[in-house]
Amino acid sequence: AAGGGLVLLGKERSQGKDAFGSYDSTTLLWAAAADSSQELVHTAFRSYPDDPSLIVFEQYFPTEVTLPRQPWGGSSDMTAPGTLFPSFRSNGSGRSHALDCFSYHGVFPSLEHCQLDTYAASHQGGAPLVLYDSAAGDLLAPMTVFS
Repeated sequence: AAGGGLVLLGKERSQGKDAFGSYDSTTLLWAAAADSSQELVHTAFRSYPDDPSLIVFEQYFPTEVTLPRQPWGGSSDMTAPGTLFPSFRSNGSGRSHALDCFSYHGVFPSLEHCQLDTYAASHQGGAPLVLYDSAAGDLLAPMTVFS
């Protein structure tokens, strides 16, 4: 919510099947902190028991969301919400090196290499889409447990 933050209204769990296979889904329902009577956004995480390396992030807006101004400048209202979902925060891992990542970035987005400790989100690129440890050769699944 513009300038006021979000509050969690509830959590829903479900199961289903899509093109990737059977999944377990957790959906979080969010409202503006200033007015928790209306759901603003649903964020969902799908994990796949047959492929623990895969997770799908989804966001859904049940009603139109208008921001009072463009967060990166400009004077006109935006009817498309500006969100950073999914978003990751690292408090350090004890590694002697930074985690590598790939993200879409730029006016005409293309997949680009990045490093998690120096990645800067902007209106041209949200969150890294893939995190991995190039020194170990492992892809990371940083969000496989949702409480």
